[in-house]
Amino acid sequence: MNILVVNASPKGEMSNTLHITHAFLDGLEVYGPHDVTVFMVRDKKIEFCRGCFHCWNTKDGTCIFQDDMLEYTRLYRAADMVIFNTPVYYFGPPAILKNLFDRTLPFHVPEIVDRDNGGQRHEYRWDVGGKKIVLIATCGFYSYENNVEPLVKLFDICYGENCEKIICPEGTLFSLEVFRDETRPYLEQVRKAGEEMALNGCISEETRRSLVQRTFGAEDYLLLANNYWIQTDDQTTEEEKQRITIRQRIRQMPTLFHDCAFKKSPCVIEMSFPRINYECQMHLGSTEKKVVEDKEEFLPYHLRLFMDADQFITVASKHTGNHPNGPERGALLNPRKLADLALRLQEKGISRDLHTYKDTD
Repeated sequence: MNILVVNASPKGEMSNTLHITHAFLDGLEVYGPHDVTVFMVRDKKIEFCRGCFHCWNTKDGTCIFQDDMLEYTRLYRAADMVIFNTPVYYFGPPAILKNLFDRTLPFHVPEIVDRDNGGQRHEYRWDVGGKKIVLIATCGFYSYENNVEPLVKLFDICYGENCEKIICPEGTLFSLEVFRDETRPYLEQVRKAGEEMALNGCISEETRRSLVQRTFGAEDYLLLANNYWIQTDDQTTEEEKQRITIRQRIRQMPTLFHDCAFKKSPCVIEMSFPRINYECQMHLGSTEKKVVEDKEEFLPYHLRLFMDADQFITVASKHTGNHPNGPERGALLNPRKLADLALRLQEKGISRDLHTYKDTD
């Protein structure tokens, strides 16, 4: 199968969306190799359409511009599948993709025909029957609503039922190494979608449903996204940056306890970072696991940890398996060990304070 990947990200190879497209291609390859060509839109010379209709006044659809659209036209016509890799920019396609679409006017002839589902269109100049179109897109928000609809509608109008779509909010996460574990399950579902496309020519309803799952909840993602810009602000102090990073890491921690045998009444682990003046609690119950930062909502703790900010960030960010103060202290932050210790304390009805570092200040 000839596959054309149209990378419409202005970031080129640094595209967040490209991580998803690579996973989809991996799935396609399960049932045999394909000829894959990547058309990097940002690196091509493609003039703006002037609406002169010169292409409609010539029999072969020749455009007045003899630029890289000639290459795109050749690749598009030869492809059995075209995958559009694109971010959402201001609720629609990036300008370079919209410009590419504008320049496909020579793909059509002036004749106007009615659409089966309403409206009109121009007939294709060439037979494109059977060509599969796949839209793979990401955006920086965490939801679909009032966000990706303009891009989706554009592809619905242009390609109709021939177009499969994988639309993934929270797209920034796929380029961050620290979130590899969180994004891996989604990418596995994308690979499955690629396998289904290769085998059946479409994505199953079950897989489609799995591809609309979020990696983070709304509150956690907003914290992550908004704090990123605070951290990159020159006016933000190092202490504030540490506090932001620690809040992000801790808010992800409850998911690490999903298979621990907590009781209905919450097991409470309190975490204190004296140097940066930050405290919080994790309330870990059998059905609900959450992080609490409002001290008025604090419960009597079973295990309280006093920690150094730098050391916690090092371990929690998974940049290294070795804790700066020795392996026994790094192991103390192992979620399973924390859960086991806190559960034992809860069963005995007692509490315990632990210092994971020696404060030398």
